[in-house]
Amino acid sequence: MASILLAFLFIFFMLQLVVAAYNYYRKPLLPHCAETSTDKISILIPARNEAKSLPILLKSLTQQSHRNFEVIVLDDESDDGTADIASQYAASFDSFSVVKGEPLPAGWTGKNFACAQLAKKASGDYLLFLDADIVTRPHLLSSLVNVMSRDELTLLSVVPQQRLTTLGEKATVPLMNHMLLTLLPLPLISEHEMPVFAAACGQVMCFQAADYQIYQYHERVKNEVVEDLRIMRSVKELSQKGKTLMANKLVQCRMYSGYRDAVNGFGKNFLGPFYNKIALFLAYMLPMVFGPLFVWNASGPVGLLILLTIVGCTRVLTSLLANEHVWYNLLLFPCILLNLLIIGSRAIYLHVSGRGKWKGRTIGKPTVLRYPSDGKLSA
Repeated sequence: MASILLAFLFIFFMLQLVVAAYNYYRKPLLPHCAETSTDKISILIPARNEAKSLPILLKSLTQQSHRNFEVIVLDDESDDGTADIASQYAASFDSFSVVKGEPLPAGWTGKNFACAQLAKKASGDYLLFLDADIVTRPHLLSSLVNVMSRDELTLLSVVPQQRLTTLGEKATVPLMNHMLLTLLPLPLISEHEMPVFAAACGQVMCFQAADYQIYQYHERVKNEVVEDLRIMRSVKELSQKGKTLMANKLVQCRMYSGYRDAVNGFGKNFLGPFYNKIALFLAYMLPMVFGPLFVWNASGPVGLLILLTIVGCTRVLTSLLANEHVWYNLLLFPCILLNLLIIGSRAIYLHVSGRGKWKGRTIGKPTVLRYPSDGKLSA
């Protein structure tokens, strides 16, 4: 039995290395493009208590090389001066505006309802939804339009380069890109029609406006916490084309402002990539956390050294692709695994209890998703 489990663990970690190597070889990066077009982009920003981060984003948007855009900020019942900051920019720039969000109705999550409201206010050829903690580089808009037009996409999602300031962030946030780049070959999102091959990042989501207005993607997933992933699956279910790329330094994000914020933030949506199924998540988490200890006990230092070499190579590849600090990710990986256990346990508790909260709102229990034989999701 021990030998079977040992073989499983080596296969488990080798498969992650293979996926990471494939992603690194294919390099799913957003290509830089300075050439502008006449297409209008509606930049839509849902903001709830974002007074600290919103000014940085809005300032970066004023420096875009692509000039045909509008910026609409929706103040989602903030109480920290977010609306005042947005109003100052609206008074200074004709292309900027701010709207007051409506009260959250039953059956919706806050972000999905805010995005749905923003889409109704937009007039662009493309709808670009940005989180308020984003910082853009000057050629982001032109680069997005280039890929959207070239590949005839309904949805292009971009995974920002993460800005990690504190030690707590460095020991938690890299989990996101590690999971993304070792569990899914990103090129398959656009190259394979099955919705199971889907991933997205809600921090940067760019839609063809015409397609969005037909399918109302945020309304379709109105009660989903991990709305980005579910939207990409919906795009593929509807036989539309989606793609997810790494930011290639064109957009950055500081997701969380410290360790506690990261644990709380990840805890609300950690099960989403596993279809909100606890058993499926445990099948990933337990080998990741306890696998190295079992290998050491079962095969001694030699087996552990081989396993650590596999893991180390995997971390190098994912770090390079995500523009993360390689040595930090290698040295802190034991802490990252410990935090996987902590965050995962918290996510399971919140899933079972339905007591998840974010920015003062109760999230509730996520929907458990099923995959029938035709590859289409159902609840």
